[in-house]
Parts: sequence; structure tokens; C-alpha cells
Amino acid sequence: SKTNNTKVKENVCVIIPARNEENYILSTLKTIKAQKIKKTGSEGMTLELKPTTDVLISVSDLDYPNFFRVGFAAETTDIREHALEKMERKKLHFVCANRVYREEVGFGSHENTLFVLDREGREETVGPCSKDLLAQNLLDYLILRMQTLSDSTVR
Repeated sequence: SKTNNTKVKENVCVIIPARNEENYILSTLKTIKAQKIKKTGSEGMTLELKPTTDVLISVSDLDYPNFFRVGFAAETTDIREHALEKMERKKLHFVCANRVYREEVGFGSHENTLFVLDREGREETVGPCSKDLLAQNLLDYLILRMQTLSDSTVR
């Protein structure tokens, strides 16, 4: 295990939600079946999905010193514009965007690249590299950036 000797200010809170695959969950079945649902011919089954609670939106109005919100934007078009809109809408300090349509990096690949944008207008490219190294490099970058932000900027 690799040790990171970077020191962070005391009393820093960072919210980085996990993957976005849980944006929707299965809605309650209208009719609860007491037994297995059998296939009947070639007709399919329709499942109703409902949105989950957006963790970043739910903490977007919290106003504590050194409370950082980091979001992710997996995009197919207009990456920068969509990422900036997400940062604004969810009141993020940082948004990490990536392209999901490129075959050489991203989904289905062992490598990825992130474009990290922040409220001050900075943009940084992290990668391309393995996803494990990308995660470490991203955390190192975010820690350095958070150390430079004043408490007044964080609010």
C-alpha cells in the first residue's frame, strides 16, 4: 500500500460520491407476485425506474468552512460546457469530466483521462493513465488545490 505524505489542513471535509450507476433504482412493483414470474412467449417485461436522491444536491446548501464538493461528469458531447453546468447547478468546488465515447480510454478500457475544472476557472488534465494511477493522481491534485483555497473561497 502506498502512503501519501501530503498534509491537509485539519477539519477538511470532502464529498466525492461514488460512481453514477445508481442514478435510478427499480420502482416498486405495482403488483407483488408471490411466486416466480414465468416467461410467456416472446413478450418482454417492462420495469419502471425512478431517480435516486442526488447526494451532491442534498449537501449543496451546506455552508461550512473547508467543506469541498467534488462531482463527476461522464459526457459524450460538449464535455466542458456540461461539466461547468453541473458544477454550477450542484454548487461544486470541482468537477471531473471524461469522455465516454472514445474507444482508447474510458469505459471498457484500462486507462482514462479526466478534465478537472474548478470554481476559479482552472482546468487541469489528469491522465491518460491506468485507472488506479488516475485515482491517485486525482486525489493528489485535489489535495494540493484544496490547500491553496482560502476559507472564504470554499463557501
